[in-house]
Amino acid sequence: MAPPPAQCFSPVSLLPQVIERIREEGCSVLLVALFWENQPWFPVCDAVSEHCPVASASEERPPLSGPRLDLAPSPGIVVPSCLGHQRVHVELPKGVLNTITQARAPSTRRLYSSKWSVFSGWCTARGVSPTDCGMTEVFSFLQELLDKGRTPSTLKVYVAAIAAFSRTTLGQSIGRNDLVIRFLRGAKRLNPPRPPSVPVWDLSTVLEAMKGGPFEPLQTIDLKHLSFKTVFLLALASVKRIGDLHVLSVSATCMEFGPNDSKVILKPKHGYVPKSLNTPFRAQVISLSALPVPDRKETRASFAQSGHYELMCLAPFTIDQVTLTVLPGNNVASGSNLTLHCEAKVSHSLPQPLTYTFSFLQDDQVMYSKNTSSSVVERSLSPARVFNSGRYQCAVRIYDKIKTSTSQKLRVTGLQVPTLKVKSDIISEGEVINATCSAPEEKGSLTFYFYDYDQEVKRAPSKSNSVTTTLTLQKLKDVYLHCVYVVIMHPDAGFSNKSNTLKVTVKDLDVIRPQISISPNANVVEGDRVQITCLVQYPSDLDLFLTKGNTVLYKYHTTFRHSFTVRAEDSGDYVCKAEKGNVQKRAVYGLNVTELFSKPILRMSPDKVFEGERFNLTCHSAVSSSEKINKADIKYTLLKEDRHIYSGANYFATASLATNGKYSCMAVAKGVTKTSQPLDLKAKVPVSTPVIRVVDRVIVGRPFKVLCEAENGTLPITYTLLKSHMSVAERRVVEATDKALFSNNYISSPEEIHSFTCQAQNEGRSIRIASHPLRAEVIVPVSKPVLVPQDITVTEGSNLTLTCRVQKGTYPIIFTWYHNRLPLPTQEVRSLEGSHIIKAIERDQRGDYYCEASNYNIEIKRSHPSRIGVSLAVWKKALIGVFCILLLVAIVIVLTVFLKKMPNPRRKKQATELSVKPSRPKSGDPMRMSLTLDIEDNTILNGTPCVMGRNVWSENVSGSDSDDHTDVDSELVHPQEVDPSKEVLVKKSIEPEYSGQNTEVQMSTPGVSEQAEGQAALEYAQLNNSEQEPA
Repeated sequence: MAPPPAQCFSPVSLLPQVIERIREEGCSVLLVALFWENQPWFPVCDAVSEHCPVASASEERPPLSGPRLDLAPSPGIVVPSCLGHQRVHVELPKGVLNTITQARAPSTRRLYSSKWSVFSGWCTARGVSPTDCGMTEVFSFLQELLDKGRTPSTLKVYVAAIAAFSRTTLGQSIGRNDLVIRFLRGAKRLNPPRPPSVPVWDLSTVLEAMKGGPFEPLQTIDLKHLSFKTVFLLALASVKRIGDLHVLSVSATCMEFGPNDSKVILKPKHGYVPKSLNTPFRAQVISLSALPVPDRKETRASFAQSGHYELMCLAPFTIDQVTLTVLPGNNVASGSNLTLHCEAKVSHSLPQPLTYTFSFLQDDQVMYSKNTSSSVVERSLSPARVFNSGRYQCAVRIYDKIKTSTSQKLRVTGLQVPTLKVKSDIISEGEVINATCSAPEEKGSLTFYFYDYDQEVKRAPSKSNSVTTTLTLQKLKDVYLHCVYVVIMHPDAGFSNKSNTLKVTVKDLDVIRPQISISPNANVVEGDRVQITCLVQYPSDLDLFLTKGNTVLYKYHTTFRHSFTVRAEDSGDYVCKAEKGNVQKRAVYGLNVTELFSKPILRMSPDKVFEGERFNLTCHSAVSSSEKINKADIKYTLLKEDRHIYSGANYFATASLATNGKYSCMAVAKGVTKTSQPLDLKAKVPVSTPVIRVVDRVIVGRPFKVLCEAENGTLPITYTLLKSHMSVAERRVVEATDKALFSNNYISSPEEIHSFTCQAQNEGRSIRIASHPLRAEVIVPVSKPVLVPQDITVTEGSNLTLTCRVQKGTYPIIFTWYHNRLPLPTQEVRSLEGSHIIKAIERDQRGDYYCEASNYNIEIKRSHPSRIGVSLAVWKKALIGVFCILLLVAIVIVLTVFLKKMPNPRRKKQATELSVKPSRPKSGDPMRMSLTLDIEDNTILNGTPCVMGRNVWSENVSGSDSDDHTDVDSELVHPQEVDPSKEVLVKKSIEPEYSGQNTEVQMSTPGVSEQAEGQAALEYAQLNNSEQEPA
């Protein structure tokens, strides 16, 4: 059997030498070391090891409250990221990992994950890895939480979460670090737990409230309030945590009732594991017994014995008066013995004494309560303090009646002189002063003010009568501190007197002041290598920085050297800073770097290039130190998007989309590399063939708009509108939203639209691209329409065609006809004329007709009116002729009968006076009467006269009174042709009694023509009656 290998337990600081010795000698050793991956010796150890197990230990646990401040989880196996975001160093079965994960309660895992995410975000914002950060970052994070008012218990949770997720530091978990433990201990002293001085709720008040609505009566309240009441009473009766109550169930396996419902047993759900495994209440069931129902008689007896039976029967009583007295007075000095005296006067008829509930109220808040059978209660406030100032009342409650006294205002004057203490009266520069200011005899919340001489240093509110805080003073001289305070609830009481004054001596920390040097010297040329040394004599516990401007070049905790190859921009002041706590000391040294050659400049020729054109890129740099290099020593490299494309100072190419990008050139000489400013090359796109089109529609004789645009082309683009190859207008388009819109007056004919073209031209380019001629539909408005026929007469019952014509106009054309200004049907045609037919025209359709023409809703034009007449139908004319003849025959018959019935003497007398006279009457006749019968005047319509010939018989009748009759002379007048325009006059001489008057009658009666040609003959006769003179 081979002997066991030697075992080696090496300190961490000696591990690199031990591993190197093992490698040199090739021996086999059992080396016990930390699993510390970020150390330089770890990869070497991993390479030479044959087996690298990971020791397991007890599980990590959350921090416990109390004096135990060892918050670190013990080192051991770490669960995988999917189970807790932690690392795994060994391959374990999935079931094992699941079991390890369940070591912590789910609530603990969620809490740790939440706290770790806060810390991770804080580290990420500062560019620090949360798993590999140092103790400085952890302390900074915790101090920031403390400054925000987080309690020490909250800080413990953060420490435990960080310890569970992060790496160990120097072989020690963060929670076990001595500084972390001391930090949490100091946080607890600065912000001690403050239990509430007054209970936040009163059980009796809550129970009393549950006896009324909305929690009673149980038979009618809703399920929500019934559940609230049940859970609250169950929590009071069982004294269980919320988690324990949450796992109770009403299922048959979790809830059992005793015999006759005498009790109920509640069990948690199967598999429930409480958060605290060691609690004595683990897996304990809840057994609640039913309240006994007393007998009514026994109840009455017991109440009678206790003196409360009458109260249940509502025995009469009244509270007469409640008096509150402040003794010795309402204004007292601080420290006096003060007593509140409350007395109640009650009238009642009970044989037993009443039970009084006295409550003292300060500023409407109950400060003291007591149940007693005495009618007088006193409350001592000794010694009295400013906190006791306020408005006091006394309330007395008996059964359901309450009465309150009048308020009494109490004023306590004077504040206790505070006491100031400091942890150390000698501190070093940058250290904080731990100061405590207290007023032990005061009560309530106070605000403490700390002063250095008369200058306020800090104010610290406190819920107690003392406060401990840290004071930071940035000065190198002795500090004289004192403190005062005010009562927060009574600011009118003013500030207290000053406390005792303490002197704190501040010692200078010049011992940490560093020294800085630059070698070989401070004046160098680009490409030289320099070394900067920061030297400090202080042994440890120090941060040493090398900075230039606001940039940290190097950091270490003790003396270090930093070397680099200088460039021109490295000229300036270098600062070596040493920090210890809040104290910083610095040393400055200037470095002057002479430029070897200038920064290269990249230029393009031409400045603007279009796609398809050639361009040239030139890189140039001037030599500054000719004794070091010459111009040929500078090598140039052309870069595009930081990628090498050409070696040399001149580059030629044809511009295209592929050549667009950011170019730069790099110059190298003697190990010095300089890069030019980037040149953004973007070849312009030549303008494409423009397209010209109209906006809206084109109407002959009216203004219209034309749009010219090109699909491609780099802006700005100049557009030119041409008419018949002559420039009309120009538009410059700068933005993509701009449009080249041209307004034109009008065109005279549709063919004129094709004379318009446009041209497009890029800025900085002489080539103009012309468009095709403008193609667009041109609308010709209609001309004035003409309506045919014009002014005619048609026969009733015939068809009339109305035609409306225009000389020009773009189709379609809309024609509308009107009759006496009333619209007729509308017609839309694709021709220059439209027709409207009136079938079987009637007499009421005669009148004025006109038409209107329009196209594309441009303009409506109207024709001249045409008057259309309608004559009677032929059968209507014949009917009227027959009627006239019958009427004439009737008149002749009537006259004949009338003449036959006249007396003979008169007839004879009339016969002697009957004579034929010319047709023209005498102008001197005293009286003339003309009777004309017109059948119808159709002379204009058909040209056929409707006046027929007339036969008139004349008689001369004597007007004497004798019965003798003269002979009657009759004379027949034959018809004669006369001018139809002349009248036929008949004159009759009247009897002697009418001798003073002459009557002339004209009668025109139609007759039937006896001639074959149908012409009419007219007869003229005049009947003259003249009165004979007596013999």
